[in-house]
Amino acid sequence: MSRNRYKQNTYYIEQCPITKKKSRRRELPVNGVRLQLAKVIRENGVSVIVGETGSGKSTQIPQICYNEGLIGSGLLAVTQPRRVAAITLARHVALEMNANLGEVPC
Repeated sequence: MSRNRYKQNTYYIEQCPITKKKSRRRELPVNGVRLQLAKVIRENGVSVIVGETGSGKSTQIPQICYNEGLIGSGLLAVTQPRRVAAITLARHVALEMNANLGEVPC
């Protein structure tokens, strides 16, 4: 068989949006300091976390808290300057955690 025939029968499967998001979220700067963040949050009553836009503060830190068992009552508040931003963030985190909006994942 010719080489061209193989090329015609080759199919490329693109990553689904969720897989792309999971691989992108691993690259966020906040993930490089997950354990340190969890320790700081665990050891202090109040923690102020400062980072660049797009570093994963709003989307990843709630998940770090959840995964590390730092959310005693099962509720965590994350504030945003605009209602639309808050709703978008909540949807984004729910999608990443494979949960329904407003529910705590199992």
